[in-house]
Amino acid sequence: MPYELRLFLVGATAVVDTALLLSICEQSNWRRTTLPIVTLIVGVWLFHGGEFANLLLFRSVGDWAEAARWGAMSTMSVGLLMMPCAMLHGVLRVWRSGFEVNVPTSPALLFSYLPLLVLPSIWYGLSTQPGEEFLKRVDAYLWPYLVFAGAVNVVAVFVFHRQRSRTESAELGRFLLVMQLFLGLLTSLLFIVFCVGDPGWRDAQSPLLMAIVLLPVAPAMLFAYFIIRYRFMRLVVERTLVYGVILVAALLFHHLILYRIAEPFADRLRVDLGILEGIVALLLVMLYQPIRFRFAESLRYLMGRGREDIRLRTRELAVEMWQHLSDEPEMLTRWCVTNLKESFQLEWASAWLFDDSGVSLVECCDDRRISASVIARLHQALESHSHVACRGPSATNQAAWEVLSELSGSLAVRVTHQGISGLLLLGRGRRGKELGDEETNALLLLVELFGVTLHNHYLQKQQMIAERRAAQNERLSTLGLLTSCITHEIKNPLSSIKTIASVLAESIDPGDERVEDLNLILEEVNRLTATTAQFLKFARPTSGDNDRCDVTSVMQGVVHVLSHLAKQRRVQVEVDCEEKVPLIVCSEDMLRQIGFNLVLNAIEATGPNGHVHIGVECEANLIVLTISDDGVGIADEIRAQIFEPFITSKTTGTGIGLYVVRRSVEELGGTVDCATHASGGTCFTIKLALDKLRCDCEPSNPST
Repeated sequence: MPYELRLFLVGATAVVDTALLLSICEQSNWRRTTLPIVTLIVGVWLFHGGEFANLLLFRSVGDWAEAARWGAMSTMSVGLLMMPCAMLHGVLRVWRSGFEVNVPTSPALLFSYLPLLVLPSIWYGLSTQPGEEFLKRVDAYLWPYLVFAGAVNVVAVFVFHRQRSRTESAELGRFLLVMQLFLGLLTSLLFIVFCVGDPGWRDAQSPLLMAIVLLPVAPAMLFAYFIIRYRFMRLVVERTLVYGVILVAALLFHHLILYRIAEPFADRLRVDLGILEGIVALLLVMLYQPIRFRFAESLRYLMGRGREDIRLRTRELAVEMWQHLSDEPEMLTRWCVTNLKESFQLEWASAWLFDDSGVSLVECCDDRRISASVIARLHQALESHSHVACRGPSATNQAAWEVLSELSGSLAVRVTHQGISGLLLLGRGRRGKELGDEETNALLLLVELFGVTLHNHYLQKQQMIAERRAAQNERLSTLGLLTSCITHEIKNPLSSIKTIASVLAESIDPGDERVEDLNLILEEVNRLTATTAQFLKFARPTSGDNDRCDVTSVMQGVVHVLSHLAKQRRVQVEVDCEEKVPLIVCSEDMLRQIGFNLVLNAIEATGPNGHVHIGVECEANLIVLTISDDGVGIADEIRAQIFEPFITSKTTGTGIGLYVVRRSVEELGGTVDCATHASGGTCFTIKLALDKLRCDCEPSNPST
C-alpha cells in the first residue's frame, strides 16, 4: 500500500506541475512571470515527472528497464538541482527589486545556476550502480546538496520575512508566511533525519524514505493552491485545465487507492465495483445541483455547437462596440443593451450609468418591475460584496441573489472602470434557462469592454476639447498680437488728427460754417479712439481699476449709446430695474463692455418691430442682469459652445464678443448663461455675487 500511495501522490503532483507549466506558457501569463519562477516550476515538474516514471518502472527488469530508470533518475537529478538554484535566483532578485515583474534580469544573478555544472558527474554516477535506488546512487552528493539547499532555504526564510513586513497585500503576506514556515520545517527535518537517523531509512519500503521523497510535493501543491485560490501572481488559469487536473487526480486516486481498498469488499459481497461506482456517480449528478449544473454545462460545451456561436457573437459585438466609440453614453448604452439581448437571446436586459454621487445619468430600462429602490438595493449589494452576481451554483452574493430572484434575472454586473460607474441586469436565456458558464464569461467580457469603451469615449472627448482650446488659444494669441500692433499704429495718427482739429476749432470764429465739420471730425476721432481702446482691452488683461458702480446707471448708459442703432432697426429697447439695487465695487468699463456687447447682439438679432428687454434685480445674495430679445434664437449646436472664441451665429461676426463677455463676467466672480425660448428669441442671464462685490454705500434709485 505505501507504494501505491507514493505513486498516487507523486503522479497527482506531476499533473499539477504540468498544469502550472502550461498556464505559465500561455501568452497572456508569460509577461506576468519571471525567469526564477519559470525555472523553479520546470525543476519541480522534471523532478516529479522523473520520480513518477521511476516508480512505474520499480518492478521492471531488463536492460531496457534499467536504461529507462537511468533516464528517469537523470531527470530527477536535473529537477532537484534546478529547484534550489531557481530559489536562490528568485530570493536574490526579490532582495534587490521586490516583487516587480518588469525588471531586467541581472547577468550577475545567473551565477546562481553554476551548481548545474555538476550534472554530468551525477549522470555518470547513476549509470555505475544499476539496480539501486536513487538515493543510494547519489549518496556521494547528498551532503553537498543538503548544505546548498539548506543554505538557500535559510536565506529564503530571511528574505521572505523581510518582504512580508513591507508588503500591503494580505494574500502575498499569507503566502510568504506559509512558505517561511514550510521551508524552515523542511530544512530542519532533513538535517535531523540525515544526522541522527537510522541507516535503515534507505530501505525501499521504509515509511521514512517515502516521507523524505514526498517532501518536495508540498511546495508545488502550496504554490498551485495560492495561484488558484488567492490569484497569486495574477495568473489567468484556464478552467478547463483545472477540471482536467481534478479528473486525472481522481482517476489516479481511484486506480491506485480506492480500487485496492474496495476490491476485497466487492469480492466478498459479490458486487461489481464498476456498476456500483456508476450508480453512485449517477446519483451524485442527479441529486447534487452544482455537479448536475457543471455536468450539463460540460456536455453542452463538448457536444453542442452553441459555444462556437457564442464566441462568434462575442467577437462580432466586440468589434462593433469599438466602432461606436464616438457615440454618446446614452446611445452606446442602449446599443449595448439591445445587442446583448438579441445576440444571447435574453428575456430582457437593462442598464444604468451613475455619476459620482450615485444619481442615475443614463437609464435603459423598459421593465416596470425594476424600481429605483430595487436598483439601489442591488447596487449596494454588489458594491459591498463583489461586482458580479449570478444565479445557479455560482451564486455567492445572497443579497444580490434575492433581488435577481425577484426579477427572474440571471446576471447582474456592476460596471466600474476608472471613473465609470454603472449597473447591468440581464434576464434568463431562451425558454427561461439560466445562463451557462460560456455565456456568462462572454457577457462579462463584453461588459468589461463596454466600460473600457465608455472610458475611452470620455478620454477622446477630453482630448478633442483640449485640442480645440489649444487651437483657440493660439488664434487668440495671434489676434491679440495683431490687435496690439494695429491699435498702436492707429493711435498715433488719431492723436495728431485730434490735436490739429482741436487747434483749428479754437482758432476760427464760432460762427464759421467749418466748426460743424471740425466737431464731426473730433467725434469720429473719439469714436475711433474708444474702439482702439476696446481692442487693447481684449489684447491685454484689464488692470482692474475698481470703484463704486451702479449697475442700473451703466445699463441705462449702454441703452442711450445704442438708441440710435435701435431706431434705425426699428427695435424697441426696454429697461426694467428693481428698486434699491445695491452698488457694487468693480470696473465700470468692464461692466459697460459686458452690457454693450450683449445689448448690441440683441438689437442685431431682432427684426423690425422687435423688442429687447433689459432687467436688473436682486435674488438672495445675487444681482441678476438679463438681456432678452424676440429674435430668431440660436441653434442648439452653436448655443452649447457660444462662449468659446470664434464661435458665432452671424455671417459677419468674429466670435470674439461673447468670449470677452464670459471672460469679464468670470473676472467679476459671476456666471453667464444663454437660453433660447420655445417661442423664439434668446435670453442671456448674468449673476454677480454680492458677497464678492458688495459696496457699503447707499443703493441706487429705482429706474425704469
